[in-house]
Amino acid sequence: MLGYLKRLIRTGAAYQASDILSKGVALFTLPLYTRYVSKDGYGYVETLMVAVIFLSIVLRLGVGEAFIRFYYDDTDVARRDRIAAAAVAFVFVTTTIVAIAGLVFAGPLSHALLGVTNPVLIDFAMLGVVPYLTPEALSATWGFVGSGAKGSGIVFDYSIPPSAMSVVQRVVFEVMAARVAAAGEPWKMFFEPAHLANILKEHGFTRLEDLSGAAINARYFADREDKLQVRGVGRLMKAIT
Repeated sequence: MLGYLKRLIRTGAAYQASDILSKGVALFTLPLYTRYVSKDGYGYVETLMVAVIFLSIVLRLGVGEAFIRFYYDDTDVARRDRIAAAAVAFVFVTTTIVAIAGLVFAGPLSHALLGVTNPVLIDFAMLGVVPYLTPEALSATWGFVGSGAKGSGIVFDYSIPPSAMSVVQRVVFEVMAARVAAAGEPWKMFFEPAHLANILKEHGFTRLEDLSGAAINARYFADREDKLQVRGVGRLMKAIT
């Protein structure tokens, strides 16, 4: 019993030490954040990130964990395929419904969460799921939308790979990535714009509009009194069949 408690304490201490270290790094890099992003913008990002992570946990209802638990224990291939399809469909439907509701009520939500009426911020938060998805989930989603009626479309944001970032961007990215990973929502997918365009065309999309950070600022954040802008490696893609 005593040996078990010692192992438990050592293991817990190791986890706590890494958690304290990541939070310490975040604290010391705060001046870098606020130099790279405005103080108001940083507050908006932090609030929206917490809200999105909390909402994603609630919406999943443990389906992902249940999928992993039962999928590999089942020797029936057909039943395993049904389990996978049901899990993906459930998450897709629930998150899509909530995302649409979020877009419709983006103005009131932004006021309630951030204290400012800025629906664009909520729009970006609702659409920002691509970095968290696996290649299989992304392919299934794009294939589903791409196989729909002519004129079907999808809008999402994405990030370029860390290898394509500047030194400052990479530092900010690594700290933010560690924080979301610690919260159970690791970033998984990154794309070069040209490569992403080819993938979308393979799924049946013919009209693509890919906005860089500068283009996003020019379209959605120009002439703002609070000087809020997108500063980072994120891009916005609209794809229509």
